[in-house]
Amino acid sequence: MSKQVPHILIVEDDDLMRDELSHTFAEAGYGVSVAKTGEEALVIALQQFPELILLDILLPRMGGLEMLKELRMHEKGKNISILILSNLRDDGAIAEAIEVGGYDYLLKADWSLNDVLEKVNEKFNRTASS
Repeated sequence: MSKQVPHILIVEDDDLMRDELSHTFAEAGYGVSVAKTGEEALVIALQQFPELILLDILLPRMGGLEMLKELRMHEKGKNISILILSNLRDDGAIAEAIEVGGYDYLLKADWSLNDVLEKVNEKFNRTASS
């Protein structure tokens, strides 16, 4: 009778931003994992298969787009929803992110934490008071 709690993987190299996102989504009742690099994110994603990945593009060692392309090569990685959350305002990168499987692209500077939470809640048909 209980609904499964959606699991989110937050991929962000900025410690403060990663902690704020992690706290916000945990408080909202989501399962949360975190990664600092694209390499780490790929390993976690292929072990845990989260319902959603909040993915930064500019990451050390393996960038977000490269990680996304690698993830999509794996059968189980093809169905994970990807929400790009980045400060990169490059139209080419945005188009590429959507083309390789991101369902939306949010610029960090244009969205508050609550806005991002609302966007994710919409994805899972959840309300803020869940």
